[in-house]
Amino acid sequence: MDKIIDSYLKYYSNRMCDKCERTNSLIEHYQQEISSTGYGYINLAKFIEMGGSVNGFVLKEEIKKYYYFLVELKEKGGLHEFEAFKYLNDEMFEQLSPLEIKVEPENHEPNQKWHLIVSYLGLNIFLNCRTSIHSVRCPELWMWMFEASDNVFDEKELDDIYHKAIKYRTNTISANEWRSFLKPYRQKLHSVILNHYNKNIEGR
Repeated sequence: MDKIIDSYLKYYSNRMCDKCERTNSLIEHYQQEISSTGYGYINLAKFIEMGGSVNGFVLKEEIKKYYYFLVELKEKGGLHEFEAFKYLNDEMFEQLSPLEIKVEPENHEPNQKWHLIVSYLGLNIFLNCRTSIHSVRCPELWMWMFEASDNVFDEKELDDIYHKAIKYRTNTISANEWRSFLKPYRQKLHSVILNHYNKNIEGR
């Protein structure tokens, strides 16, 4: 498996969403909408929620195949064996519920752990490709990764990111402005995750 994907899986597999108040607020008030391009985590979540139906929206064929792959694994009792879930213990795997997600922003769903592990990293593994984590723009996903990290960011930094994320979601700033703002925080987090991963590898 790609080192970057593996390092993010290892780092975030035991993280929770319940105390990430800024993230939950973004989901509740500014959640990403269904994409007309057929991509996006909301599209996949809606497809799962509707049991494999695309009534009223589109989903790219390769993402449909990913869903059917997960369904087949579940039917065989082997869903937990999928490589994206290898660091999840039984409790965390049950909480993640790859094929039981709903689109309910008022209940902060889809949660961003599901977004990262199932809809982003898991899809990358299934498609045998690597879309750079640095290309991700979704504010709620980055907010969760920052909030759920090991105190990498202080409260002021998290507040600054949250308020800038709202500006991006409400089209007050452009995608380029959001990317530029995010870059130093993204790089800081990336370094922490890779250092954490490398130390664990060396300690084996």
